[in-house]
Amino acid sequence: MKTKSLLFKFLALTMAIALLSTSARAASGVLDLTFGVDGRVLANLGSSLDTGSGVALLSNGYIYLAGFADKTPTVGRYISNGAVDTSFGVDGLVTPQTDTFSGSKIAVQADGKLLVAGVSADRFAVARYNYNGANLDTSFGVNGIAVIPSDYWGSRWSCSDIAVQPDGKIVVVGTETNQGNFINFVIARFNSNGTPDDSFVANGTLLIDKTNFPNNRYNYGRAVAIQPDGKIVMSGYMMDDDGKMQ
Repeated sequence: MKTKSLLFKFLALTMAIALLSTSARAASGVLDLTFGVDGRVLANLGSSLDTGSGVALLSNGYIYLAGFADKTPTVGRYISNGAVDTSFGVDGLVTPQTDTFSGSKIAVQADGKLLVAGVSADRFAVARYNYNGANLDTSFGVNGIAVIPSDYWGSRWSCSDIAVQPDGKIVVVGTETNQGNFINFVIARFNSNGTPDDSFVANGTLLIDKTNFPNNRYNYGRAVAIQPDGKIVMSGYMMDDDGKMQ
């Protein structure tokens, strides 16, 4: 029997000494020296204080890197050898921020379009960009940005993660903070066209609060994944009423 070595990609998003986000790729635990320089890419997102916040892969091997140029959300795209894809956005970068939207969590649809999740007016929002990143996909949401309706007045939402279901529906998770000083898991699902998915729950949004966690006042949603059967898995952490972390 022949033993096959497993080739996989490893991207580490961390601060380098030069205060740039660092991406690295490895095969069987060893850096892939064909990627970037000695297996690493110093990703210049446009400032002297760049940080990485997430990655997503395209089927053709291209790599999306999301992060911040100082405090400005930024997404870059790299080809499979680590070189900047200058055909994407402006010189390889897109800034998913407008007067009403700011986002930094990313996912890729099956057709290669880029989804960026964030907030708009303290509500979950998702922007969709065409493959070249030069402009928003105006067939999605309203002029390219989908927003959850504002049914929870007086609360603030922060976005932590995004995932795309096999049927194209979009799941966003994070944290809701309300005026009663409670912090709750919040999860929303959009249809593939950017409308809230009312088949999921009214207005596409579900709060998982003290009703679900009776002894917990502070519940922080952090990540989401989709099971093969379509069920949604959400994770995070919480603090009970006695101040103990869980």
